[in-house]
Amino acid sequence: MTKVANRLAVGDVKQEITITGQDEIGQMVDAFRQMMTYQQKMAAVASRLAQGDVGVNITAQSEQDVLGKAFEQMVVYQQKMAEIAGRVEQGDLTDHVTPASNQDALQQMVAALQGLQKELVRLTKSSQNGQLATRGKAELFQGTYGEIILAVNEMLDAILLPIGEGNRKW
Repeated sequence: MTKVANRLAVGDVKQEITITGQDEIGQMVDAFRQMMTYQQKMAAVASRLAQGDVGVNITAQSEQDVLGKAFEQMVVYQQKMAEIAGRVEQGDLTDHVTPASNQDALQQMVAALQGLQKELVRLTKSSQNGQLATRGKAELFQGTYGEIILAVNEMLDAILLPIGEGNRKW
């Protein structure tokens, strides 16, 4: 029994206990079996989540089941992330994502995409209103998002160059 307990302590949930009995030792062995079954179930859920399968379902074993409750919250959050990511992939940026924490990458990603969309709409409206000198504010964005705004600015410059030269010929 000590060997099994030591293996469980280091995360080896694939243990087998062959001891049986009705006395206190037998009851303790049964409790260990239940604990191992629970750990195996949680490990299976964690493996599925790690593979991107958010269709898992987990229920805490009791009010005191800290691990089970944390897994419930994690699964619900990952399901929400997958749902929002699916909408973003379809071009729907209307979701307001309530951050789960200050490190919530999903909320930050959606906010960055919403900011990019607003900046591109601002540039388009400026052009439609004849404000052809208006340029995007690439400094408001990081990485590729800033590069997109710079590319739009360069495109506007390239379009306006021949127009400006044509105006000088008249």
